[in-house]
Order: sequence, then structure tokens, then C-alpha cells
Amino acid sequence: MVKAPTPGVGKRAAEAESAKSILSLVYDDEKYSLAWQNIPMGERLVCRKATGLPFESFTTPLGEDTASSIGEDSLCVLWWMARRSAGEIQLTFKRASEEWDASKLGDVDVELPDPGSDDPES
Repeated sequence: MVKAPTPGVGKRAAEAESAKSILSLVYDDEKYSLAWQNIPMGERLVCRKATGLPFESFTTPLGEDTASSIGEDSLCVLWWMARRSAGEIQLTFKRASEEWDASKLGDVDVELPDPGSDDPES
């Protein structure tokens, strides 16, 4: 007897794979990383409260050529969230935006996992 796959398995597998995407940005010669599709709900609510917008509104165009495809405000929010995820949990958006200087921004890259790769690290 042939069994059909459990409904939703493919969708959940795709979501799990995309959650492995990592945003890396260099600011003032320091590298920050953020698992931008795996932000905890509490942090999403902190972002919404501080900016008035959901976190997703700052990440919608992430992908190829990220630095030129999203606005400076989005880069500032992503840098702020990356700093919070790196341990600066008390850092407010107000303070981060006061510290923000676009001239200090270096490379911005989004590492998307290769779904066809056999490498468990991809």
C-alpha cells in the first residue's frame, strides 16, 4: 500500500531550509551576522514597537545585491537587530540609530543555503 506524504511536509521543509539564511554585514570593520528569517517573536515585537513597522518590512527585498536593493533605514534596523542577537540585548533602536553612520558600512551579504547541496553546512 502506498502512503501519501503528510500534508504540509514540503512547505515545512522549505521554510526550515530558508530559515538557514544568514545576513552578514560589516560595520566599522566589525562583522555582524543575523539569521534574519529566524528572529524570535520577542525580538520581532521589539522591532515593531521601536520602529512602528513589522520586522519583515525591512527584510522583504533581501537576496542578491542586498546593499543596493534595500534602503539605509533597513540596513540600520538589520545592524541593530544583529547587534542585539550578538549580545547587546539592551541596545535600543533609538540609540543604534543615533550611532548609525552609513559611511562606516562595509560589505553586506546574504548567504542563502543551496538546497541541492549534500554539504550539511550549506
